[in-house]
Amino acid sequence: MLTIAAIAGWIALPIAILRFQIRGLTPLLACNGAAGALMALHYGLSGLHAGAAMAATAAAAAWLQLAIGGRISLKGRFAIAIPAIVFCFYLAGTTASGWVGLLPVLAFTIGRIAETSRDDFWVRVISLCSTSAWLIYLAIEWSVPGLAFEIIGLSSNLLGLVRFHRSRVAALIRKRSTLDER
Repeated sequence: MLTIAAIAGWIALPIAILRFQIRGLTPLLACNGAAGALMALHYGLSGLHAGAAMAATAAAAAWLQLAIGGRISLKGRFAIAIPAIVFCFYLAGTTASGWVGLLPVLAFTIGRIAETSRDDFWVRVISLCSTSAWLIYLAIEWSVPGLAFEIIGLSSNLLGLVRFHRSRVAALIRKRSTLDER
């Protein structure tokens, strides 16, 4: 039998995939907010309160960036991200055990930093780092559903980068190879 928690999680998955398949910052942030809210509901109803709090905080930060982030300075956009990051550090301090428990904090922090950009290209590129931290954490914890979710998200992000920003990706790679030759 499907529970409300499971339904919320399953609805969040296509929204999380969709966020990287739509061009532009506005739909990306809207999908981040919607997927985060659904995952907060999923975690909360499943009794995973720290995860619910982190997902709800991520959703709120994404919606704030969506609502006012485009009209304020970079400093203002960081002012939206910093309380979410501080809250996440607080949660980690009360729930994390060992360095592995800090990987979600790192992933969360990078994700909020990515959302401060006004350019969906940089949100996507910085999100690759966030996804990498999640993948390491989930592999260590051997969370197969979590790994599947992040691998699907990573694939969607890479596909979106190629579809919408092929020339910028190529320029970034050329710049990197030029630096390596020096």
